[in-house]
Amino acid sequence: MTRVDERIIEFSRQGKFHEIVKMLNEEIPKVDSQKEKLRLEYQLAEAYYSIRKFEKGKKIVERILPVFQEHSNHSMVGNSENLLGKIYRIHQRYQEAIAHYKNAEEAFKLAENNEGLSKIYHNIGNVYIFLERFKEAKKYHLKALQFAEQEKRPDAIASSHLNIGSMFYQNGEVDQALFHFEKARELFEEIQDIPSLAATYHNLGEIYLLRQDFNAAIENSSKAESFYDKQRNIIGQTLALTTLARSFKASGSLDKAIKIYNQVIDLKPTEDIFLELGECYLSQNQLKKAKTIFEKISESPTSSLHGLGYSFDYLARIAIDQGEFETAQDRYIKLLEVLDKLTPKDPESIASTQGNLGYIFLKTQNFEHAQEYFQQASNYFKKKRNWEELITLGSNFRMEFVIIQDYEKAIAVLSDHVLPAIKKSKDKMIENQYHYEIALLYHLNGATDEGLAYWQRNHQKKVPFQKYSVPLLSVIKEENTKKELEKQHLKFLKRVIELKRSK
Repeated sequence: MTRVDERIIEFSRQGKFHEIVKMLNEEIPKVDSQKEKLRLEYQLAEAYYSIRKFEKGKKIVERILPVFQEHSNHSMVGNSENLLGKIYRIHQRYQEAIAHYKNAEEAFKLAENNEGLSKIYHNIGNVYIFLERFKEAKKYHLKALQFAEQEKRPDAIASSHLNIGSMFYQNGEVDQALFHFEKARELFEEIQDIPSLAATYHNLGEIYLLRQDFNAAIENSSKAESFYDKQRNIIGQTLALTTLARSFKASGSLDKAIKIYNQVIDLKPTEDIFLELGECYLSQNQLKKAKTIFEKISESPTSSLHGLGYSFDYLARIAIDQGEFETAQDRYIKLLEVLDKLTPKDPESIASTQGNLGYIFLKTQNFEHAQEYFQQASNYFKKKRNWEELITLGSNFRMEFVIIQDYEKAIAVLSDHVLPAIKKSKDKMIENQYHYEIALLYHLNGATDEGLAYWQRNHQKKVPFQKYSVPLLSVIKEENTKKELEKQHLKFLKRVIELKRSK
């Protein structure tokens, strides 16, 4: 083994691929042997691949491959074909990638190179993972592990476990994935393979986040970020920091999540990261900062429909919190336009947005449009038997009608939409509470006797009436309205008690 080879191995373990590129570009012109020059040029192509300069790597390997073929250097043919396969896989040209891997397989078999076979079987397995052909992927990954174990190479065995873990993770088999990632971690720690440790810790972070073990997710993602940073691997560092930020966010450590999200934005800003950062600000009620982020997404010409939809929805909610109902109305209208462009359609989101827009029209006293959108949304929820959404929608409308003292409309919403949905739950206590609310609304509308008659006619008599509460009282926020309702509730309840005693 030459001094250059030793340095390549050491730099590779440390993830210092830029140093390999620099060293080889200096050393190759000094080499007299054509065979040795070609071997080092192949190493240079691999190093370019590792720093994501794929075209440079591809250009070199396509130039030297015919020479290896001419001299029947089967191992180097296999290595070269394998590198081309990796490059085509990166560019999602999967059939061409598999063709090169198959060429590599044939060459490694001629060379009786089991280490090479282990390597390309994993790569073929990874392509089948991307194609979601997990049965074929598993077959190739297990073959790769078998060859690695035969060769008794800790690095190859560790890589096998890392790849098999990825396969199980992609197929949703989290426990199996965790087992193999942990096996890979143990082996990579022993040999101190920094690039592979970075990938392993990142995968462990993702697994623990999925399992909602946030402390473990934070610990592993932090280690991954540190290893990627040592390699100057910006893409890996971004991925690890993203998982770290999401772990902090999911655990409720929003200040830490915000700090990490801003680090990610400094490295590689993406729409999803801005959305998640905006959500953190919303959770902290930092509406001004959240609004700035969502407006940036909504105004960007490159935003996806996904990003626009979430941004308009959040901006509408912020406008509602700030009492800017005309702004909220504009945002919901734009959100409906976005939802209409989505393929496939999302009728659930469309109906929810129609309901929200109808409520905003009600807040601005545009009763015609409010009724139009309310009817569209309620029809959909009834059709889909989504009683929970129907109850929420109707309850919001009846609350607003009470605030503006239009008790007849509040009664109609409860009777025609909310109460029929409540009855589906077969919870007689809740049903009675809403019957009592309707009776109370008759009383508020100056028709106390009609309210008492309604109560007598509809309430479930086997449920003690002392337990009745008024759902409306728990959601009305305006203090004067709430106090008046509580006062009228006690007044009407007294009449109900008197009526019961007189029977």
